[in-house]
Amino acid sequence: MELMDVTDVYPGFMWPYPLRKAAELDLDDLDRWWLLPADFARSYFESMSERYPDRKVIPFAKCSYNDDVACFEADQGGRVFIVHDFASPGWERRQEYADFWEWFQSAIDEMIEEARYEERYEAEEGASGAVLCCEEEASAPACEDDVATEGERKSEFGYVSGLSAGAMGEIRHAAAQAAESLEIDVSGGAARIAEQIDSVVGVMLAQGVNPDMLGFADTAIGLSCLYGEAICERYGWSWMEFGSDEESAICGVVSPERNFCLSPMPYLMQILRGGNIGPDGENDNTVLLLFNMLDGIDERPGDDKMIPLQ
Repeated sequence: MELMDVTDVYPGFMWPYPLRKAAELDLDDLDRWWLLPADFARSYFESMSERYPDRKVIPFAKCSYNDDVACFEADQGGRVFIVHDFASPGWERRQEYADFWEWFQSAIDEMIEEARYEERYEAEEGASGAVLCCEEEASAPACEDDVATEGERKSEFGYVSGLSAGAMGEIRHAAAQAAESLEIDVSGGAARIAEQIDSVVGVMLAQGVNPDMLGFADTAIGLSCLYGEAICERYGWSWMEFGSDEESAICGVVSPERNFCLSPMPYLMQILRGGNIGPDGENDNTVLLLFNMLDGIDERPGDDKMIPLQ
């Protein structure tokens, strides 16, 4: 992969050898982290330089489940700084590593931890499927011992997978563009972002925006990405794709324990098209309500895994 050239801003800066080696080997997708290709890195570099003018941050990697960005600083040698992007200046520093290899090892450890979790989840799903198969073949009703335990709860979807670094980059880019074009202030944290999205949707409904008008789809997609990002930042959810199979899978966010999921795009489109009908028979803007209801939701699991919310 190609790294960003920042010598036009910092003439003496050179990417440390370990990063150049990782880029040469195309080691760019570390599951929870992904190395930024030149165009994405340039976009983050320019926007972060505006948000944090007192720091000479040079971003090289992005976290896939929140707004953390791994950066070098032009005047800090090879040390790696984790910057929580969009946080208020002075509050953005998250963590620090001695060099790229220390950060890279941490990213690999996170990837292994996540993969082991998914491996256990897959094994539980397989055990659940075996129980269900036996139940279907039995001529008599299953006895209590044949019923799957809570740890073997069946998933609502047959296919669940993480997103590629490229897909995550597109989501981040669409979210950033929506925030800029709709003048949504992202510096106040995830809850404030959700409030503003709720307000924007309310205005669109009040103005009777035509869903078929030019540019509507891009706006809706951007808002959906921003809404999903806010959920990930506030509650630790992750972007994934899920469906009955790989071909029919859609993007969405999944709770940390994989108990619930939400696809922001269909959800927001249903509201904007007037189809989110409440008990009173009227279309309800439930953007902020749903966001707040996600607090601690994994502590109240249902009978299945990956229960879709709307």
